[in-house]
Amino acid sequence: MKPGTLALGLSLWLLSAAASAAPAAAGPPACAPPPHCTPAATGHRLSFPAQALSFGTPDSAFTAHARGMRWENTDGVATLTIRRPLDYDGGEVTLSLFHEVLDDSAGDIAFIVTPVSFNNGSGFETYGDALTDLVAAPESLTILVEQSATLQSGDGGYQWPPTGEWWYFEFRRSGSFEGPLRLMAVAIDY
Repeated sequence: MKPGTLALGLSLWLLSAAASAAPAAAGPPACAPPPHCTPAATGHRLSFPAQALSFGTPDSAFTAHARGMRWENTDGVATLTIRRPLDYDGGEVTLSLFHEVLDDSAGDIAFIVTPVSFNNGSGFETYGDALTDLVAAPESLTILVEQSATLQSGDGGYQWPPTGEWWYFEFRRSGSFEGPLRLMAVAIDY
């Protein structure tokens, strides 16, 4: 037997012995029961800066800013269109809007979310909308606020089958607060 063959054989035997003796790689720790195992901890999240949204109707309702888009008053519509995530396997979808209050006026803030799911060749039809939680406008400048709406197929008076290839979301302001906001980001949890 040649000396190189013996060394190669011994090296392969040592590698196979080490591999069989090594414990299997451990996966992530199991999630404890609620409240420690929340959908945010076990689900999926997409986040988009406000500049990724489409704005309009009227254009004067929005002004670009380094921290997002300034939404001047309750006029205007912002939209987001995305491809349905490949790992979406059904269930509810929660949209969260993160914004900064730029006026110390009193009032309530809410957003109306209109979801649409469609495929290539589909017609564009809306069937209703959902409302985010209603919060009192902080009567202090520059306060950051997150508001969410949970979308469930067939819930809330709308029929939103989230199974289409594309998802479209329309955002309109609601509530008695008419001052400016700075929309910073939108997140989608599923």
